[in-house]
Amino acid sequence: RFRGNRHVSGRELRKTMAQRQSNWLSFFTNDGMYEPARLAADREAIRKVFMDRGYLGAVVGDPQIAYVGRKKIDVSFDVAEGPLYKLGAWRIEGATLFPTNEMVRGISVPVGAVAGLAGLDRGAQNLRDFYGSRGYIKTDVAPRVVLDTNAAVAAVAYQIREGALAYVQGIDVRGNSQTQDKVVRREIGVVPGEVYNEVKVRASQRRLQNLGYFSYVNAYPEDTAVSNRFNLVFDLEEQRTGQFMVGVGLSRIDNVIGYVELSQGNFDLFGWPPVGGGQKLRLRAQIGSSRSDLEISLIEPWFLNRRLSLGIDLFRRDARYLSDDYDQTTTGGAPTLGKPLFSYNRVN
Repeated sequence: RFRGNRHVSGRELRKTMAQRQSNWLSFFTNDGMYEPARLAADREAIRKVFMDRGYLGAVVGDPQIAYVGRKKIDVSFDVAEGPLYKLGAWRIEGATLFPTNEMVRGISVPVGAVAGLAGLDRGAQNLRDFYGSRGYIKTDVAPRVVLDTNAAVAAVAYQIREGALAYVQGIDVRGNSQTQDKVVRREIGVVPGEVYNEVKVRASQRRLQNLGYFSYVNAYPEDTAVSNRFNLVFDLEEQRTGQFMVGVGLSRIDNVIGYVELSQGNFDLFGWPPVGGGQKLRLRAQIGSSRSDLEISLIEPWFLNRRLSLGIDLFRRDARYLSDDYDQTTTGGAPTLGKPLFSYNRVN
């Protein structure tokens, strides 16, 4: 429970908490099991919700525990929201490599707008990206906030400690025991010899994570013998990419129907074992008393070693429920070509 929260509902605050409350499924899920360490961290998570919305002076008290019977407790937080702060002024300190008028676009909270902590932090990250995209890695940007409690106005100074210009000497991929090196490297948007673009490196890390082959992806610079040249290291941890499903169902047409499906998201058509080539395979067979279906789908996401996907779908369907006079067999397929369009879209 929460007391004193006027502008954020208790339901929204509970969503941010790691500690859960019990429900009718707790017997199976253990939701609601009291964990003091989580509750202590939740206090800061709750406070951040208010600060992100501009209540920069919000105070959240220690959790108060009240016993309800022998095996249950209630947890309460006292909240003092304080005033809603507006941004009165901002400035950039410590910038010597670039004129500040080139960096203005990175400030995401304009003067007079609500001074939410999330927006101020986003401005700091945009300034880091400004330097990082130009090769000045390890640039630190810290927003220092001064509050005028009487006027409910915040002044922000983005204090910059500039890094040095860095270059990529080599790219090292580690942890891919099954996935082929080329499958990983073709998703990396930087090449040896160019400046160490932190924004491109982070985008490459996201692309590798989105493949679904790895449970963990981390990219970082590793020192070399030359002070301004770094090896770009990608640490990977592979996860299971195959799936096997079997099912049985009832249908008015088929009476009893069964199916089996096998899929592999990291298939290798020309290797053995057939895993690690980055292709997607799906096989599905469905059998009933009045019909049977067979489907095969294969997608090569880098056809001809280009960012061009080629998909092949084949099917055979036997239908014996359409008429008493005949059966119908349909056999066919479809090829699909796909190409990325800008950053996050695709045309097929």
